[in-house]
Amino acid sequence: MSSVDSEKSKASQIQVKFRTITEKYAVPDTTLSVPSNVDSNGLNKLIINLLQESSKLNEDDIIDVQFDFILLDELVRGTLSDVLSTREDVSFETVFEVLYIEKQRPPEPKKNVNHDDWVAGVSAMGNYVISACYDNTISIWELESGIKKLTIPGHCGPARAVTWIDLTNSSANSSSSPSMVGTFASTSHDQTVMLYRWDVNTNSIDCMNACKGHERSVDCVAVDQSKSLLASGSYDTNLKIWDANLQLPSNRGGDDDAESERKRVKSSDSAVSGSKAVTRTPLMTLAGHKEGISGVTWMDSKNEVCSASWDHTLKIWDTELGGMKQELVGNKSFFDVAYSKQSKLLITASAERTLRLYDPRSTDGTLVKSAYTSHTGWITCCDWRGDDGGIQFLSGSHDNVLKMWDIRSFKTPLYDLSGHTDRILCCDWSSGEYVVSGGADNDMKIYKTSDVVSGNK
Repeated sequence: MSSVDSEKSKASQIQVKFRTITEKYAVPDTTLSVPSNVDSNGLNKLIINLLQESSKLNEDDIIDVQFDFILLDELVRGTLSDVLSTREDVSFETVFEVLYIEKQRPPEPKKNVNHDDWVAGVSAMGNYVISACYDNTISIWELESGIKKLTIPGHCGPARAVTWIDLTNSSANSSSSPSMVGTFASTSHDQTVMLYRWDVNTNSIDCMNACKGHERSVDCVAVDQSKSLLASGSYDTNLKIWDANLQLPSNRGGDDDAESERKRVKSSDSAVSGSKAVTRTPLMTLAGHKEGISGVTWMDSKNEVCSASWDHTLKIWDTELGGMKQELVGNKSFFDVAYSKQSKLLITASAERTLRLYDPRSTDGTLVKSAYTSHTGWITCCDWRGDDGGIQFLSGSHDNVLKMWDIRSFKTPLYDLSGHTDRILCCDWSSGEYVVSGGADNDMKIYKTSDVVSGNK
């Protein structure tokens, strides 16, 4: 046993200071001596006692409050000494800062929806989720109930990715009652990006546009924050930018033909005919990757988009100038990338067991800000929680496990979500309220998350 281990094993007390970014739960900034074998339950009781002593909150205000604790960038799941015993670079003479955040309750499994083939893409908005399946179909589901609303045979090859563009109330004219209309995009091995219009009230779908230009499988798609532009990445190594606004067909066939087409799409089991879909060409093609593009995410404006590739690089593009703005080089092939507009950070999934957090605006020479290790297989997908200010994110892996993370804990996730029996291919946490995942086990799983967000003001 090393001298450091001996020191740690003999120590019975350690000096700590508690810190939180949630002002109403802040305790006095004093150094306290606590037992090294205290666990999170003991720390929780200590914080509650300190809050009561400081008269910041009465007993009724904090009776249901629980906290998670982070020491040395790791969530405390056992005792403080368990965390310290893994570190050779610390001394018990140090005053340790312990960050405490409001504890989030475990996610609640809601629905498990089986498909006929791999579930390669999912996207949630409002009370609905769309899924892309390797049986060439796109499906729309209710998040809360798991009820299928529609199956759309929209492609002639395996569907690879989906994204909502918008889901809003709309009316054809001032005298008609408003109806909810959704627009979304899907991609496929058939080299196309398809744009759809869904009338929620009548549950009818129109395949409006077929976006053509890629020469290989289109593996990822994303919409910008203004909902005016789409970016698609392909195995042909190109990133293409499209107008996200639906282009209406000429009305030579009349309204009767349009209504007939809607009914046919709603009830048919065959592929959606391209005869009614307007063929579109890209606004811009951005070339530069040496291998296929596996992930794409828009950044702060519609002029800035980031692509992830199997060529070990992230490229940030300026769509106004039509060229590459910045390149970030990784160690392995990237499989996915997601950008948080709140924290201004990129989280990446790649052909390794570690998630990496990048700050593309860093000026200190360190672009990789953090690395998160807990998965035991390649990490295939990642996504930020949509409503928490860039604090939490999600990851899925070949180890069949979905993990929820806090960016301040590098080794210990908030929760492991088990249930998939084969590798996870896609995940979505954009709604904040629901976690959705799809996998090679043909299942789409829906979890309901707590409304308590750790560390959120």
